[in-house]
Amino acid sequence: MGGKNSSSGVIGNPPARNGLRALCAVISVAAILAFSNLVADTDGPVLLGGAPHSMPFRTLSSGPLVGPVDPVSMGLSPPHATTDGSLPPSSYRTIGTIPIAGSGAVNLSNDAIYLVDGGSNVTVVNGSTDRIDYNISAGNTAEYLAWDSENSDLYVSDLNAKSVTVVNVASRAMIATIPVGTFPEGLALDAANGNVYVPNQWSRNLTIINCSTNRPIGSIVLGQPNPFYVAIDSRNGNLYIADEGSNNVSVVNLSLGRVVQNISVGGAPRSLLFDSANGYLYVSDFGGDEVSVIDGFSNRVLANITVGSGPGIASLDEANELFVPNYNSDTVSIIDTTTDKVVDTIPTEQLPWAVLHDSANDLDYIAGFQGTWVLGYAYWTPFQEVGLPSSTPWYVNVTRGPGQLSPLPSLQGSSSEVGMWLINGSYQYSVASSDKRYASQGGGLTVDGPPPTVTLSFSLVTFVETFAETGLETGAAWWVNLSAGPTGTGTGRLLSASMPNGTYAYDIGTSDKRFFARGGTFTIDGGPSNVNVTFILVTYQVSFIETGLPVGTTWNLTLGGVTRSSATSFINFSEPNGSYAYTVEFQSGFEPSVRVGQLSVNGSNVNQSVPFHSTGSSGGTLLGLPDETGLTVIAAITAGVVVLVVLSIVRDRNRRHRS
Repeated sequence: MGGKNSSSGVIGNPPARNGLRALCAVISVAAILAFSNLVADTDGPVLLGGAPHSMPFRTLSSGPLVGPVDPVSMGLSPPHATTDGSLPPSSYRTIGTIPIAGSGAVNLSNDAIYLVDGGSNVTVVNGSTDRIDYNISAGNTAEYLAWDSENSDLYVSDLNAKSVTVVNVASRAMIATIPVGTFPEGLALDAANGNVYVPNQWSRNLTIINCSTNRPIGSIVLGQPNPFYVAIDSRNGNLYIADEGSNNVSVVNLSLGRVVQNISVGGAPRSLLFDSANGYLYVSDFGGDEVSVIDGFSNRVLANITVGSGPGIASLDEANELFVPNYNSDTVSIIDTTTDKVVDTIPTEQLPWAVLHDSANDLDYIAGFQGTWVLGYAYWTPFQEVGLPSSTPWYVNVTRGPGQLSPLPSLQGSSSEVGMWLINGSYQYSVASSDKRYASQGGGLTVDGPPPTVTLSFSLVTFVETFAETGLETGAAWWVNLSAGPTGTGTGRLLSASMPNGTYAYDIGTSDKRFFARGGTFTIDGGPSNVNVTFILVTYQVSFIETGLPVGTTWNLTLGGVTRSSATSFINFSEPNGSYAYTVEFQSGFEPSVRVGQLSVNGSNVNQSVPFHSTGSSGGTLLGLPDETGLTVIAAITAGVVVLVVLSIVRDRNRRHRS
């Protein structure tokens, strides 16, 4: 049921003929053009349409529109690319989606679009924003629409109810139900006489409704097996009916009230459109994959134009371009009606069935199985960045101006240039990068034909990081060394650096080596911040170690104006880096080897030796001499006396021995 139909001459008919048709909801179309500039037929009927009956309708859930994106991100290979693979400057592109599967009519008087999907409502879409405004109840199986601009009434064929429902747009209500034949199809309104013509497929006739009374005023027997779709030649009053079962277009002379001719066309004609500018009828041959061109004067086929598979309900714009949706090919063929040549083929979403043209916004609406897509003539708009590191991802967010279509998706790129398709109009854009250290200004953009490249200049955004010190003496020089940035030096309390977002390590130093402050890390995240730096005075142990004094002797030493005493071998001080003089005092009977000395503290503890030697002044005198000298003299005298005594004894012995 949901697949694409084959290309046989009776596509979609078997389920209709075996009674299942009432169970198959139908995506339907009535392309109603209310003003002369909407289509070429200015005085004649509105244009109508219906979907293949074997295709079930599907109403999608509401949601935001999806705007233009880069063809690669759409998953589409641009069909309009040049031979070298580059993109053209302009192309028809899908620029939005209305979340309802179906189609209907365009009303320029209030810029509204009316959609039916085979259900019980007419969905009204705001033509400026392409968003659903509200729903109007319209029978049971609303399949086709015709627009009466005089009364602001919609005529809706109700497929299963054998009736046409009249809906007043102003009051948003059904005002009449008109009985017609079995399975009413693509009805048309003739503005010249105010009548609506309804082909009844199973009754094989045409019901005529008067719009003033909303009553049937007659019928015409057609005789063809499947009258499907109606168009009116406003110049001669002839009515043309596409009959998919006979592969004919029937010509009805309304003055005579009967069929006067059958024109053979391609397989399974399901819709047709009259162009009053050239007097031609364009017939979509669903089974023949072509559009037949009929001269409305001679009623002869002039050309058969090959298009995609399963052509549906076409629409004509002011530039003589005929848009033909190809249901089985998922494309739209664009035919130049001045040459009857296909000049472009546009890829679409799944199963496009009908096209409605809105000349007020120069947009085309493509009704399909997955929704209704907005098609516009767009220009490739490139955005080029400068200033970012190579391969850095960056983004452009584009929104349309007030009263235009919904916001567009973001563009993302890591090369220096990305782009999107934009129709004429005003836009606002904002810019961002994955590297939050960089920023670029957004702005406004007006597209009026091929736009120039939009240059986006990224710059490194910095914030002030302030370092505040305490602890140093006034005027002392200090500095901050950053792991990824400048070095700051100063003699005041504050130092600062401008840094981008990020996390940084830092070290602290000072010219006064007596002081020290720890480094650390800090983070900048979108604003300025402060780091407090505390310097502390660093001291080291200075130890003076004496030698030469008797144990327990008290001795004194002065360092930096501070005198300390000790009865041990050590006197200790705590001092910062620097050069110092010290003084060692005399002790009773002992003299320091160095009474006044110098030492330096340079980042480590210092041990300084202090030797003493005895002066002999602490024990009195012997023989009027210092103790040591006196002792020496006494020892010498004693030794001399001993020698004399020994000599005397020796002499006495010698004398006795001789006597």
